[in-house]
Amino acid sequence: VKKVTSSVAALAIGFSIVSPIAGVSAAYTSLEAANKLSTLGVIVDKSANPADYRLGDNLPRKEAVKVMMNLSSVSVVDNCAGNFADLTSADWACKYAETALANGMVAGNANFRPDDLVSKIEALKMVFQGRDLERNNTADWKMGYVSAAVEMGVAASAFSDYDAPASRGEMFIWAVNAIDAGEVADPS
Repeated sequence: VKKVTSSVAALAIGFSIVSPIAGVSAAYTSLEAANKLSTLGVIVDKSANPADYRLGDNLPRKEAVKVMMNLSSVSVVDNCAGNFADLTSADWACKYAETALANGMVAGNANFRPDDLVSKIEALKMVFQGRDLERNNTADWKMGYVSAAVEMGVAASAFSDYDAPASRGEMFIWAVNAIDAGEVADPS
C-alpha cells in the first residue's frame, strides 16, 4: 500500500510540474501570474511574502483599473481633474480612472465607484482593454469576451457566472495569459 501511495504521489507531483497548455499560454497558478506581473511592473512585487498578494481576495474597481492601465501601452497622466464625483486628487486611483476615461476604457458616469468589487466579466473585459484584444462579435457581449478568452488561451475555460466577484488571482492569471497571447500574435 505504501508503494502504491508513493507511486501515485510521485505521478501527481510529476503531472503538476508539467504545465498543460491552454490555447497559447502556459497554465499559470495565481502566484506565478502575480510574480510575473510584478516583474513586468504591472503590480507591486510581494514575492518576498506571497500572502501579501491576497490572491483569493475580491478585487475593487480601483485596483482593477490600475492593473488594466498598467497592462496597456497608455501613459497614465499624474493628475486628477475631478471627472468622477467619488474620486478626489487625494485618491491614488483617480489618475488611473481618469486616464482610462480619457482613452475610452471606462464609461463616463458621474461616479467611478472605486471600492465596488469588479465582476468576473468586468475583470476580463478590463484585461482585454488593457491588452487591446478583440472580443468575439456575438449577440451576447459577455459571451463574446469569454469565448474569445478561451480561444486565445486567456481563460482556461468558459464561465457563465459573469456577475460573480472576480478574485485578484483570477485577474492576474487572465492578465499574464493575455500578455502571452499578445506576444504570440505579435512575435516582433
